[in-house]
Amino acid sequence: MKHLLFYSSILLFCFSCKKENSKKWTEIKITVTDYLTGAPIEDVTCALYEKNSLGNLDLIYQSSTTTGLFEYGFKANGNKQYVVTSSAPNDKYYMVSFLPYLELYKFQKNEFTFSTVGYGFLKLDIQNQACFNTDDKLIFKRENLSLPNDETNWSNERLGCYTYTSPDYFIVPVGTHKYSWQVTKNNIMTEYSAEIIVTEGAFLTFNLYY
Repeated sequence: MKHLLFYSSILLFCFSCKKENSKKWTEIKITVTDYLTGAPIEDVTCALYEKNSLGNLDLIYQSSTTTGLFEYGFKANGNKQYVVTSSAPNDKYYMVSFLPYLELYKFQKNEFTFSTVGYGFLKLDIQNQACFNTDDKLIFKRENLSLPNDETNWSNERLGCYTYTSPDYFIVPVGTHKYSWQVTKNNIMTEYSAEIIVTEGAFLTFNLYY
């Protein structure tokens, strides 16, 4: 009977060790897709970082994938924090990022989805075509109706007989972009808005005439 209890204790101890070791294993699965179509994105780089005592990130593992799927497992240190990031080629995609990185839950399987969209090129042509006087005032902003969290703040005031054309095109993600602007002339403020659809690789100009 004593031998049976002894062997039972050994088995229980070994089982507990195995169970404890299994808890140390952390898994990562990252899927990178097109936000609008859900299609996987090629040529994506995913990375795992460990936060050091100074709060900086030390690279643990990095890999590129042609399928939009990244899977990795490692033994996490219980006293450390870990984060993952993902990036797509700058010449092809615009990352739809809500945070610069996502934090891992240790000792379990983590599944994340990062999203991207293609982008186009846009410039502004602004003209006060019916200038009243030097007190004319304009403010404007842009909002992407197709994507979350892609909205600019109201611009600074443009005063008087203002004209401006962007010297270069700037990158914007694809989708329906809504421009809103407020014009004050002769102490009367009027609000306007218009939309422009940006497709991948397109070069467009938005005319804001007032």
